[in-house]
Amino acid sequence: MSYRDRPRTEVECITTADRSLYVGTADGLIVFYQLEENLSPLGKTIYQSKVKGQIQLGGDKRKPIQQLTAVSSQRRLLALVDGLLYLMNMSTLELYDTGQRIQKLNCYCINESKSHQSSAGPFEVIVAPQRRKQIQKYTLSGERFGHVKDYSIPEPAHAMARDGNSVCVALSGQDGKYVIINIHEGNMFDILSYEPGSTPFVRRMGKGEFLVNAGSFGITTTISGISNVSVWLFICIICNLERKRA
Repeated sequence: MSYRDRPRTEVECITTADRSLYVGTADGLIVFYQLEENLSPLGKTIYQSKVKGQIQLGGDKRKPIQQLTAVSSQRRLLALVDGLLYLMNMSTLELYDTGQRIQKLNCYCINESKSHQSSAGPFEVIVAPQRRKQIQKYTLSGERFGHVKDYSIPEPAHAMARDGNSVCVALSGQDGKYVIINIHEGNMFDILSYEPGSTPFVRRMGKGEFLVNAGSFGITTTISGISNVSVWLFICIICNLERKRA
């Protein structure tokens, strides 16, 4: 069934790479759009988006696409659906047999500072198993994942992002908080707590900097733990509320 013929659904996540856009929906569909540049008869530059492919993940369960990440340097697309990590070809959306099922995950993250760059070293993925007080490092070689190392954390991870050797993790539990783990040295320190009932949020903003949700406002924090109030997340929250009211 074409995405045009499907019942209306919600967008859960998006990711981009060059002129490619990948959209993950609430019913397990990934749609691949390509932005094309052309000249009009009048000689003006015009841009058009075309659907280049789509794939349904999760079988008949129709579970939401939890995360979606385009990795230009590897020409791969990562997706998390119903706790299972999928690996696909960025151009064809062909599913790869990764050799082992990495499943029952809450979330994953990659080193975003290298996601669009060529690197001689192995490409790494950090995953957070459900109900386990640890995060795990895997390497990707071609089409295969290989387990490398486990790192202990006080509570299961709810969300996380990585910059270099630093991983910012939102811990679940009654006393939810954010921590930063240096996966090279193995040390960890607290940043701040988030309000009970709020949804933890972690994004890499730039070199050595993360954006986290502290409740009604955002905090930007560095890998050394220095934090500043940010208006970006507050703006996102207001926009989301307005969208729901519309």
